[in-house]
Amino acid sequence: MKSLALILSAMLLNVSVASADAISDLAESKCTKCHAADSGFPNLGAQTSEYIFQSLKDYQSAARHSDNAVMMAKKAKGFDDATLKGLADYFSKQPAAAPADGDAAVIAQGKDIYENGIQAKGVLACNNCHGRDGEGNKMSPRLASQLQTFLASQFVAYKDGSIDNQAEMKDIASKLSDDEVTAVTTYLQSK
Repeated sequence: MKSLALILSAMLLNVSVASADAISDLAESKCTKCHAADSGFPNLGAQTSEYIFQSLKDYQSAARHSDNAVMMAKKAKGFDDATLKGLADYFSKQPAAAPADGDAAVIAQGKDIYENGIQAKGVLACNNCHGRDGEGNKMSPRLASQLQTFLASQFVAYKDGSIDNQAEMKDIASKLSDDEVTAVTTYLQSK
């Protein structure tokens, strides 16, 4: 109860709640309800700390324009960088979501796109930035074991400009067909 009072006071006063216990309480009370497995939102477990931190900063500055960005901007508002960094570090140390099964042929097609890209369309291999197994690499997010529907929605957001902070991803998303997006995101969900 003491930690909850600290969190609420910090939210009202715009101060840091960066102690480990306060960060854990904040993450459990405010974040995991949506960011748990099978929620439809991204699972933040094992996500790169750098990516989570930058995403929270993007929400605070309104650099993201998706339907969920308004809600996330409200949740991130008022937290200082130390608190945001604490949350990012906390989630980066949590377990990743469990992989999910999918159609073997679709997964094989997605694996090929992920590992080799589509040369005829000028689409680079996803593993160049997101790691050999989709584990992420600092500012390139972990994609492995994320929900296929969430990952597919991110491609739509890049295509329609709802996420406009990554020119390379916007270019790649614009070149992929719906079937190719389904394949690569189904593959990633299975990792």
